Amino acid sequence: MTVLEENQRPETARHHADADFVTRRVLFAEAEPALLREWEALAAEPLHPNPFYTPAALDALLAADPSARDRLQLICLYRTDGPGRGRLVGLLPWLRRGARIGWRRGGVNYTSPYLPCGTPLIARDAPPGWAERLIHALSNDAKPALLRHVPLSGPIGDALLAALRETGATWRPLDPFARPVATPSQSYEAFTRRAYGRNRRKGIKRLRNALSADATLTLESRTDPQGCAAATGPFLALEAGGWKGAGGTALAQKDATRTMLARLFRPDLPPGSRRVDQLLLDGRPIAISMSLVQDGTAFLWKTAYDEALRRHAPGIVLEDAIVQALHAEPALRGLDSCTLAASPLQDLYDERLEMADLVIAPGRAGAALIAAEQERRAMRRRVAGWLRRRRG
Repeated sequence: MTVLEENQRPETARHHADADFVTRRVLFAEAEPALLREWEALAAEPLHPNPFYTPAALDALLAADPSARDRLQLICLYRTDGPGRGRLVGLLPWLRRGARIGWRRGGVNYTSPYLPCGTPLIARDAPPGWAERLIHALSNDAKPALLRHVPLSGPIGDALLAALRETGATWRPLDPFARPVATPSQSYEAFTRRAYGRNRRKGIKRLRNALSADATLTLESRTDPQGCAAATGPFLALEAGGWKGAGGTALAQKDATRTMLARLFRPDLPPGSRRVDQLLLDGRPIAISMSLVQDGTAFLWKTAYDEALRRHAPGIVLEDAIVQALHAEPALRGLDSCTLAASPLQDLYDERLEMADLVIAPGRAGAALIAAEQERRAMRRRVAGWLRRRRG
């Protein structure tokens, strides 16, 4: 295994003299079994869940991005209590020159069109100081760094922002957005009264009644790996039959994305690490939701529905059924919409997780570099809007 970078003397985080940390970078493609076991143990009890940064999920997602596989690094954060590298308490997949930031290339946490969450994987019992040490590891080569799709609040977001203020680095959150999330209320009825409002509740009831008027409408939820794997075929067919198929972006239309889905929901994964919810009409799937699960939170990764039934909104009916499951299943403690833009789930979930891209730019030109990156992003949005208007 190639260790790309390691500080030989553990560095004590400022103001946390009782917690020593050491970091090292390892190529993902060369991660040894011992590291993979430590990584799995870390993922089992995270400070904040991110199921996309588990070994199996990351390996599967890279099937759709093969050029990144050999370049991808793992920034590993260890808590040291004496001789040796200590216990793994943090991990972040990283591309050293993976992003353009203003006029320079810089490091970036690994995300992709299929990986909507860039939250570092941190141990639930990681001692104070982990965020300062991680920020130091990202910026130790004096190049700009970008943390994509990370929370601005909660245990991870609060610690990262406090560490950035502590270091005195030039940084700024860019492209902030509010991701719909859900946690259980006292009951499903209490949740819908709070989150849906009267008109939405009545509307979903009408949709459900319309779908079941002449057929049997049922929900099938699977968390066993074999059942989840078996649902990938129906999901591919349902998605390809809709607007994504017409636009050439359905997962079934490329070998790489078909392989990604098969690996992401392979039948030998740990029970409960995946979830599939299917809305069935006389036994036929009319909407399917594919989720990754970690620490009781289901991340609703992909949804497809039968567009021939669009006027009855089977996708919305399914999402409402998943909210019912949130209140019926003790093991399910939260839902994350995985959205990066406007979504129908913003009308079903009334809680929000504030997220953004965090740009860190060291040196005297840091502020100018961040301003240039802001303008570059604004220009990209203007061009995208112009192209949309041209296409009508």
